[in-house]
Amino acid sequence: MNQLGKGTKRISVLAVLFFVSVLAFGQKIDLTVLATSDVHNNYLPYDYFSDMPTEQYGLVKLATAIEAQRQTKQNVLLVDNGDTLQGNPFGEYLAKNPPQRGQISPIMRLMNAMGYDAMTLGNHEFNYGLDYLNKVTSGANFPVV
Repeated sequence: MNQLGKGTKRISVLAVLFFVSVLAFGQKIDLTVLATSDVHNNYLPYDYFSDMPTEQYGLVKLATAIEAQRQTKQNVLLVDNGDTLQGNPFGEYLAKNPPQRGQISPIMRLMNAMGYDAMTLGNHEFNYGLDYLNKVTSGANFPVV
């Protein structure tokens, strides 16, 4: 093995030992992970198909429950698992009227206000094309992966 290979191997071993020691002596914390998934553009407690209010769903309804968890727990991580931007007539309307430069889409404003820490993209995020997806996610105050 050449000198560069030996040096890289030594650095890798030292890095692993360092991180193992940090984990072994690190302070234990409790982490609460809250996740939403398959929101399908149901932000409000409203059924756009029947054109009536509903108590069955709506991301804004979860805001109270999420805030309650944050009040009682110290370390709370809030993530969305995708399939958020598509799914009802409101989503169709938003896709046909995307945010313009400097504007933030309603869903990103809501998710920012709720304090999301991260969002992953689901297959339905791509339904309206990459241009729309980029316009919407550019307003996020959190990583979108």
